[in-house]
Amino acid sequence: MKRIFPFAFFTAGIALCAWSFLQISEAVASSSWPTVDGQITGSVVKETLRPGSNQSGLRKKSYRPQIAYRYQVDGTVYEAAKVAYGEGAFPSKSPARAVQSRYPVGKPVSVAYHPADPKTAVLEPGVTAKAWLLPSAGLILLVFGFLMLRK
Repeated sequence: MKRIFPFAFFTAGIALCAWSFLQISEAVASSSWPTVDGQITGSVVKETLRPGSNQSGLRKKSYRPQIAYRYQVDGTVYEAAKVAYGEGAFPSKSPARAVQSRYPVGKPVSVAYHPADPKTAVLEPGVTAKAWLLPSAGLILLVFGFLMLRK
């Protein structure tokens, strides 16, 4: 029974690392994807309650920019919503609004799309600093679980 928690941390670390490194490899590949013209069709900041609570017992809010866009590849119209790899929610509204302000409805944009799967697209191709957060968390879990298993 004492080995269940270390094994769980170790396994979660492996899974998180594997999944996030696949995301990072796609982010790296997106730097060389072809681009087409597109247009922003939706631009809002969604407020949600995060799991857990703060010191006063209230649930914490997070803010996620939701940017939708439309583009066309070889005569087929696609819609997507990924701004960048590693995107996510913010703990305050201002960074989410900053993303939203870059993409107002109606704005023409350049859309990078996966050449083998054009429905996979991104507005900001490449790897962002935020994309490294999940692999870092996975490595921490992996190391923590490994060290616990060694005891």
